[in-house]
Amino acid sequence: MAHLTNLISKLQLDGIPNLAAKAAQYFSQIDQRFSGSKIHSLNLAKLPVAIQLACENLSVEFNEAAGSALSALSLREYKKCTRDIRVALGLNKHITLEELDVRFGPPQGIIEYSRKLLDEFKQSFGATMPLSVSKHMNWADSAYIVGAFTLVCKRFKKRIASKADILAIASIKPK
Repeated sequence: MAHLTNLISKLQLDGIPNLAAKAAQYFSQIDQRFSGSKIHSLNLAKLPVAIQLACENLSVEFNEAAGSALSALSLREYKKCTRDIRVALGLNKHITLEELDVRFGPPQGIIEYSRKLLDEFKQSFGATMPLSVSKHMNWADSAYIVGAFTLVCKRFKKRIASKADILAIASIKPK
């Protein structure tokens, strides 16, 4: 895959062992999943997203802005394609309150109150559900985490980040 190694060197990631092989695996999966896709942006983003996923897998920092530039897509469109590909491949990231704290640096107390809100929601909403359903609920799902964080920020009238940024971090598709 000459194109893949060429992009890896343009991103200055060519010194990382196993990156090309892992990116080729992801590209193969993406290509199989989206073969014949008429969505032009997905076709443009396949290679850079494969490299990004390989970097994430190998715990190597990846510059999304550079990936966006190489795909000839805007950063927003590139992030949307990345999210769509992650969902299609079943690679959804589960976000935690600690990650939101590091990423957005909210004022003191926001994370603590978000955690309390999650606990209250789990207790009150879980009590209304049948036991069999309540046992299998994934209360640590990104949707609940992001929802609690957003509600607490809204309650304290703190604009930490845009709704789109928060949803993109958690790989949640807005409705």
